[in-house]
Amino acid sequence: MLSYLTDNAIAKCKQLRVVVSYAGAIVEAQAALEHLAGGKGRVNRILNALFALVLLAACEAPTASVPIPVSATAPVAADARAGKVQFTLTGTITQVSDGDTLSIASATGTTIIRMSDMDTPEVGHGPQRPGQRFGRAAESSLKSIAPIGAQVRAECYERDQYQRSVCTVFVGSQNLNLEQIERGWGMLPDNPAWIRDPRSAQAEALARQARKGVWQIPDPQSPADWRYRCWQLRQCAGAEA
Repeated sequence: MLSYLTDNAIAKCKQLRVVVSYAGAIVEAQAALEHLAGGKGRVNRILNALFALVLLAACEAPTASVPIPVSATAPVAADARAGKVQFTLTGTITQVSDGDTLSIASATGTTIIRMSDMDTPEVGHGPQRPGQRFGRAAESSLKSIAPIGAQVRAECYERDQYQRSVCTVFVGSQNLNLEQIERGWGMLPDNPAWIRDPRSAQAEALARQARKGVWQIPDPQSPADWRYRCWQLRQCAGAEA
């Protein structure tokens, strides 16, 4: 029986192990039938036909393969953040208010932009709202990469409760949001929905490790906690003068 399987046929079969398994079973069946029938001629013709059908079925079956992890084959989006963008703004920087807020002027007027993915230490807003430690440093950092008069492109996700556009801001190809986080001035917000760029978490982790910006002290106070404890509860120890 196996003489009918040429080397060429075996090479073309996509599931050789399946074929060999079937072939072994057929050889065993042949011996049993010969014993019962007392002759090889007719039995061989029947088994030849049966084996041909088995071989065809095995070669047509889907090829077995070792699963490959999705991460090794699936294309990774160049910027997963881009799919979350709802609208885009372009204009000229007219003001930097703190480490994560700026204003731009365009043909449609002035727009206040709250930069996404981060919260920077608060600057002072009068005697009732003192500035937080590192607030002025975070503001100075943003001013250094977003100077007044610079042309910007903002890719925006929503408008917040104050009607500010929440965006990722670019000057040329530089992502200002990511730059502020990498410098250690931008702390990731507690709400994961406010983190649009998957690179932000790694940028913060590297800044922590390098003790940059706010991470130069062991346990920096989050801006959200400062707004609550200082501006509401009047617990303002360490406020910037």
